[in-house]
Amino acid sequence: MSVADSLHIDFGALELPIPVSTAPTLTDLDPARDILADLLKAALNAELGQRWPHAAPTGESMGAAPVADVLPTLDLLDTMRERKASFPLLSVARAGDVQSDELTLERAQITQAWQIDYVLCPLTTGAERRVLDVLQAALKIIVGTIERGGHRAYRVGPDGRPLSVLGPWGDGCCGFLTAAVTRAQMGGASFSASSPAYLAASVTLTTTEATHDHPDADTVPLTGATLLAGTGDASGVIEGLIEARL
Repeated sequence: MSVADSLHIDFGALELPIPVSTAPTLTDLDPARDILADLLKAALNAELGQRWPHAAPTGESMGAAPVADVLPTLDLLDTMRERKASFPLLSVARAGDVQSDELTLERAQITQAWQIDYVLCPLTTGAERRVLDVLQAALKIIVGTIERGGHRAYRVGPDGRPLSVLGPWGDGCCGFLTAAVTRAQMGGASFSASSPAYLAASVTLTTTEATHDHPDADTVPLTGATLLAGTGDASGVIEGLIEARL
């Protein structure tokens, strides 16, 4: 397919046509997920980073940073089996059904749930006591960062203030029309009947994304168009204020 055959629309953060690439994977086709994951990783590492090296248990497969690994999948157990995951682990992935709505004749919108998990590796009782409070802190950092739409550790503007990157406008943004936390919980987590017990903080996020025309989209040609603008008469009545003939 040539670029000319594309839809020439942006749907959330996905731009069509998709840029040409020789990359051996298609894992870059959800920029919103990658931006959201990078934002939350930066926020968690910044907020917890000063205390982490002094409090994190040693010899417990725990990394040197509050977020040592990021996975863009819901199948955590299979992925962890396929490759050795590092902990604490941050998982950000779309989840569940997608609701599609028609905003206008030319604009569509989808509503999508996301699952965000912050997972600690299985710990001894003593090690668990040392870091258990980090779960509620991580949960609050995730929720607060989403509410603010950004974090100073991730991206700042010319004035030094954190930039909102969840919204629909601007380069490097998630393209969400709305983003709201609908559920949050923490505690023990098990990925299968035979897997060890993990500790996790989980957040469910619901977002909406809509289409809008790409700057290169087809438009009605105005070559040869006649535009008439009325200015009114003595009676004050304006007839045919704007009339276009194509």
